[in-house]
Amino acid sequence: MNPRGQNRPTPALAERAADLLRAQADPELRMIGDALAEWLAADAPPEALEVALGVAHAPGTNWRRERARSRRNGHVLAAAEASGDTPRQLAARWRRYASTAWPRHRNLDEVPSSLIGKPEAHLWFAMKADPAHDPVALSDRQIARLVKAHVGGNAGLFATKADSDIMGNE
Repeated sequence: MNPRGQNRPTPALAERAADLLRAQADPELRMIGDALAEWLAADAPPEALEVALGVAHAPGTNWRRERARSRRNGHVLAAAEASGDTPRQLAARWRRYASTAWPRHRNLDEVPSSLIGKPEAHLWFAMKADPAHDPVALSDRQIARLVKAHVGGNAGLFATKADSDIMGNE
C-alpha cells in the first residue's frame, strides 16, 4: 500500500522503481529504468510510456493484443506439433474441444490435469492467451497460414493434397 492507503502506485513509487531499475547490473533493466525516469520527467501523456519502453505499435494496434496473439499462436503451433494433425484436423479438434470441454474449463486458472500430455492442453493455453477477448477456435485456413509462416509450409504437417492446397502449396 502507498502512504495514502491505496493499492496503486504513486508518482514517488514510480520514481523509486525507476531508480531501482537504473541501479541494476543488467543493462536491459537499466534501459527500462532510464525510459521510465525519462517519461516521468517529461510530464508526458500515459501513451508516451509505451513509446519510452519501446512497446508502442502503429496506430490501431495494441501491443498487449499482439503479445496475446503471439502467445496463442505459439500454443497453436505446439498443438499442431504434439498432435501431428493437419490444419483441417487440428481445426476440427479445436472446435470439438471448444464446444465440449472448454465451457467447463474456461474459468480454471490452471490447465486441467485430464489434458496434461494431450494436444488439447495447448488448445486450453491458446484459448486462455488473451483474457481481454473471448477465445475463438481458429479455422483450418488460419492454422495453415500460421504454420506456413512458422515453418515455410514444408514441415510434413500436411497429409493430404487438400491440406497442402490450403497452404497454397502445389
